[in-house]
Amino acid sequence: MDAGKTRLLWVLSAIALALLSLGLFVARWIAFSPGNTGTTNPDGGRAGDAQSSAGGPNSEPCPIAIGTMRQPSSSPAPSRGGAPSGRIGGNQFSTPPPPVGGAATAPSTTGRPGISPAGKRYIAAYNTAGKDADSLCKEALCYMREGVYSEAERALKASLRLDPNQVNARGLLGTIYAYRSLAYSKAAAEFSKVLELVPNESQSLIGRGWCEMAMANYTAAKRDFEQYVRLNPKSGTSYMALGVLDYFRGNRARSAKRFAEGAEKAPSYTPNRLWGVAVSGAHGRAAQATELAYAALFEGSGTPVRFISAADKRGLGDSAIFFFLGKWALARGAKSDAAKYFRASLREGAPDMFRIFSDIELMKLEGAE
Repeated sequence: MDAGKTRLLWVLSAIALALLSLGLFVARWIAFSPGNTGTTNPDGGRAGDAQSSAGGPNSEPCPIAIGTMRQPSSSPAPSRGGAPSGRIGGNQFSTPPPPVGGAATAPSTTGRPGISPAGKRYIAAYNTAGKDADSLCKEALCYMREGVYSEAERALKASLRLDPNQVNARGLLGTIYAYRSLAYSKAAAEFSKVLELVPNESQSLIGRGWCEMAMANYTAAKRDFEQYVRLNPKSGTSYMALGVLDYFRGNRARSAKRFAEGAEKAPSYTPNRLWGVAVSGAHGRAAQATELAYAALFEGSGTPVRFISAADKRGLGDSAIFFFLGKWALARGAKSDAAKYFRASLREGAPDMFRIFSDIELMKLEGAE
């Protein structure tokens, strides 16, 4: 009798466990269904919670957050208006930019090779959504994540045709022009339009500053960088911006002081330390393996492979790695090697300010020939 009861309890427990597993499976399937408000997207986080204030479909499948900027009161309100969350504009080094890749001139389709399965789902959702300015902006973000910048540019321009004051679209278009296309004049114009609508928007200030510097408009660049520093006094990028500007203006001593100050006050921001080695020759005293490997290059006891390995572990992108290798080659007087490294930065690197630095160095090398 006791044995029979024990078997019955085991059977009932097994049935209850099976029903529980089925319930969890159904709940998970519903959570990932397209069109479910506040669904959890495949890249983590609740997409509806992250972006629902910016408009577009309630499912919000695109995992990239949209800018910090508030729509100005004088502009038409978004279709599901409000202040978007996240950020836009020039990429901070601590925030990896979207990967580069994909066919640059392929037609708009969610089924073409080179786009990840998640990317296809995200883009498909916005292709079927109402083509309001916000949805087009988010579609562009999805394409930027997949590295398909021609399609992102198309969507952003379409967004701006519907709403010329769509500040997120303006900022993202400026980002593509500045960091991907290296079209500095066009990028500066887009960033300026953002700043007319949202004064002191940080990423547009720093983005426009890099573009003005690349065009040798140093006074305008200094004005933007100084305002960026006032808004972001503890940012490692703040020290780097003024240091890089001093360097390209020919004031190496002052630039070295800027980088040293940045390395001290923002120690987790590696580029200031690497710039310091490149500019001042402050070798052998860096705290991180990345800087030690770079200093070893200048001292002649290291190899590029060692630096690349250390930089990869530190999380530096290809554009930065090849740029700093180019600076090392310049210090050795190997101008042809330097040019190869700078071109590799442009070719291999994701869109960020180091591609601009490499472009400036190439212009200087080509102008000296």
